[in-house]
Amino acid sequence: MIIISSRYRGPELKGSRIAYAIAAAMGAMDYHREPEFGGSLGSIPHVNTVFMVEGSLGGVGFDAIRLGPYSCKDQCVQVDVAISASDAEAGNLRDVLLKGLRGANAAAFHFFEHKGVVFPLRKAEELVDAVGNELKEFT
Repeated sequence: MIIISSRYRGPELKGSRIAYAIAAAMGAMDYHREPEFGGSLGSIPHVNTVFMVEGSLGGVGFDAIRLGPYSCKDQCVQVDVAISASDAEAGNLRDVLLKGLRGANAAAFHFFEHKGVVFPLRKAEELVDAVGNELKEFT
């Protein structure tokens, strides 16, 4: 399925609007995730979408998205999503986060397909839609 985490490249981002938006996305995802996808990692292929937010300590070192480490035991691939300082300050953070989540889903689908493993893309996209509905205050 899909899970969310974050890394911030600056202390000024603590308590920022982007930090609140990512936290809201995490909460919405936990709330809307169907019980069969809420189990332990390893039972169903997962993508850990890591929002990497540029800040005063520097950039994130890449543009758009990149594949990160893969855990065969947990069936989890990490997909890093770059959020530039200008995106972090954008008025419509909902669209920034949804674009990143959809990109992570697509990357995970292709990654697992290459491994001969079925990633539940349709369910993951439905979850992103549900998260989007919860992020209306960030438009």
